[in-house]
Amino acid sequence: MPSWPTQTSWPNKTSWPAGTSWPSGGNWPGGGGGPTPPPPINFADLFLGAYQVVQTDKGLSYGAVMRADAGNSSSVAFALTGATPAVPVPIWIRITAPGVGNVYYDGLGVTAAMTGVTIVDSVNIVLTGAGAGMAITPGVGSQVAGNTWRATCSSLADQSGNGRNYVQLTPAQQPIVTAGLNGKPGLLFDGLDDYLTSDTGALLNGPYLVLVVGRVWDRAPGANCIVGGSGYSGTVYEPLHSQFMQYNDLSGNAVAFSDLTNQRWAAVFHNGTGDSLRIGSLPISTGVSAGPSNGSTRFIGATGTGGQAGKIEIFATIYCPIQPYSAFDTALNTPPGYGPGAIAV
Repeated sequence: MPSWPTQTSWPNKTSWPAGTSWPSGGNWPGGGGGPTPPPPINFADLFLGAYQVVQTDKGLSYGAVMRADAGNSSSVAFALTGATPAVPVPIWIRITAPGVGNVYYDGLGVTAAMTGVTIVDSVNIVLTGAGAGMAITPGVGSQVAGNTWRATCSSLADQSGNGRNYVQLTPAQQPIVTAGLNGKPGLLFDGLDDYLTSDTGALLNGPYLVLVVGRVWDRAPGANCIVGGSGYSGTVYEPLHSQFMQYNDLSGNAVAFSDLTNQRWAAVFHNGTGDSLRIGSLPISTGVSAGPSNGSTRFIGATGTGGQAGKIEIFATIYCPIQPYSAFDTALNTPPGYGPGAIAV
């Protein structure tokens, strides 16, 4: 990369483009691609003794089988192989005519990154651009114009160093990778049977804090859980579910929230009446014991295997000893985080 111009050779202040009109690629003065974007924040660095930290912009692995949209009438399936890009993106393929399709990375299916790709049984479609290093392989079967398949997530690697990864081996139960926020992908759980699971609970031998960043797409009964776990007394649920009625037998303290608002949830467990839940900047709900919550299994997107599932989009989940999290809240709303004002805290 060419060297940067000296101070005196830079254009004067008024000649620099403003806002979104900054040059890209080789159009920067002196050549090259401009300043290197800040590296992703590792949230594990913000928590002393974290038990588990997962975030969708670090350690995401794609599922090997792409998810067919509901209503697809094609019989063909698509496999996804290769190394996950440094910045994971949503990957879609849509058939535009039998044997031809488009590939999208926008998470919307609006602006195609690759147009008119040839779809031939068992022949790799080598991805370019943001999906470079990966390939989509069609199987054998009928192809119907307008049908779409989307990339899913099979695992999220624990960033704490404890190796407590979240996994889902069943393709039909893997969440879909979304465009997320500020270049960081999200994971969309369908509210039916999608979930990721880990054995994080084996580390939770005392009081702990759980933090989640994401948004709720649907609060309907049976489609409203955010995280869950095994080993509760009676019918105790993890505190982030339903209308966030927090404690035993779905009773206790309800905390209001706004659908589709990107938020930080924080819940404290120590098996006493000081157990608490906070959503964004709303008042803390407390006063009822949430129970021991000492089972070994933890879930994202469900209360348990075959249990209540949530239609939610998740960006990060953290389990750690009880401690302040103001630095985390601040980091969420910085440019290298999810962007200024992006997360309600």
